[in-house]
Amino acid sequence: MPVSITHVIGTVALLGMLIAVGFAFSLISSVIEADLMKGQLGDVAEYVALNLGEVISLVDASNYPGVTMTKAIELPETISGKSYNIMLLNQTGLGCYVQASMVSRPDVYARSLIPLNITGSGVWLRDETVQDEPWWPTPLGGTVIPTNGTSAGFRYLVWAHWQTEIEAGLGREKPSAG
Repeated sequence: MPVSITHVIGTVALLGMLIAVGFAFSLISSVIEADLMKGQLGDVAEYVALNLGEVISLVDASNYPGVTMTKAIELPETISGKSYNIMLLNQTGLGCYVQASMVSRPDVYARSLIPLNITGSGVWLRDETVQDEPWWPTPLGGTVIPTNGTSAGFRYLVWAHWQTEIEAGLGREKPSAG
């Protein structure tokens, strides 16, 4: 039996419509997922910024060179089951920020301003671009390692240290070997 051309055209159009609906659904769900992740990233960035601002203010208020303060913070290992990075940004004239972004989608990020009330000192935000090596001991006997992002098995800290200016950052505590 001969197949009518209208049946072929109708079948092809129906398949094309199914593919278009599937594509539209995946695009819409991707946008919704990105929006949800931005909200969670914003919460993480704000949490880190507020704790970092608190530690910096305490170090500045101590008015004692050589003082180091740390504060343990709890960060989620993943956001929506995916890895993320935390970057500390010192934008001249605009302030200091914490930026949290997804590793798999760098276009999905959130920023939070670090609330600083520094009187006579400058602040240098230190991150992983400085060598990943133990920096100083912590009260629990471990060492602080400047870092961006999260990894399993570490306790995270915000820290500030004052010598000639205030250095501050996010770090992970590596437990002592003993």
